[in-house]
Order: sequence, then C-alpha cells, then structure tokens
Amino acid sequence: MGGSWLYHLEAYRRLFPPGFLASAQAEEPDARFLALWGQFLDHQGQVKPDMAQRFERAVDRAGSLAELMACFPYPVLRLERPLEEFYAFFGTQR
Repeated sequence: MGGSWLYHLEAYRRLFPPGFLASAQAEEPDARFLALWGQFLDHQGQVKPDMAQRFERAVDRAGSLAELMACFPYPVLRLERPLEEFYAFFGTQR
C-alpha cells in the first residue's frame, strides 16, 4: 500500500511495478499532513517559490472548500497491490 503525491513524478514511478501504479486512486485531500504540503519543498526543505506563487494565486481565486483543495498541484494518490507483484517486478524471491 502507498499514499503520496510523489506518484505523479516519473522518477518516483519508475521504482514501482506497473500494476501497482495502475491501482492509483486520488484521495480526498487532507490539508493537515506533509503528504500534501511536501510538494512545495525542495530537497533542502526550502519552499519552491514558483509553486508557492501558483498555489497562492489559485487560493485567491477559490470560492469553496472543494476549489481550495483543488489548488494543490498534485493530489495524494492511494495505491495497493499484492506483495508478490513487487517480487516479480524486482526479480526477487520471497
């Protein structure tokens, strides 16, 4: 099982079996957790200015809670597949 906005990034997606990625379902956003806010930070924990500005502009235009939650560039995705699929993908045995 997994849950992250990182599943939108090709470099991250390459780490997982295709069937696992195909199981992705957008999750109802929960703005309290880093799983959503981490997309605004770079590898040093600093805010990415361009993403923050786009987010702020979108928030200014939002007129409802649903529109506010849609301002995040990448929604959190939930994925789930059997562990055997990972063993096959990585060519390992249990």
